[in-house]
Amino acid sequence: MSDEPYAKIYVAADREEVKSLLVTALGADVLGNGYTVTFDSVEVDVRRNDDRDDRRFAPTYDGFIYSQTYLDVTGKPDASYEGVIKAIARILEVLWDSKWTAVAAADFEDELPHKGGVELLSNQDSSA
Repeated sequence: MSDEPYAKIYVAADREEVKSLLVTALGADVLGNGYTVTFDSVEVDVRRNDDRDDRRFAPTYDGFIYSQTYLDVTGKPDASYEGVIKAIARILEVLWDSKWTAVAAADFEDELPHKGGVELLSNQDSSA
């Protein structure tokens, strides 16, 4: 197992829209396959979620894993730990600014804004 920071970010939005947002808002570069982008210290694979289930998806702690899209986020080979955390935080902020439910699953969620989005889910749960 690697010590490199890795995050899987679940996003309640279409894969193409997510990729376009990352390119536009972050100035990310698109790599060969068209669904891998890079910016700052990270490489991001924008993927369709094979576990997508519109009936089970909800902006709740148990429901977000059924979202449409997820991002595999890894640090570039020369990236610092802090740089990767900062880049992942920026990705989350851009997704939230677009009013999309986005939640990071990572070993370092406590170092991310809103604990990677879990705190935002709690807020949504309490208002429902």
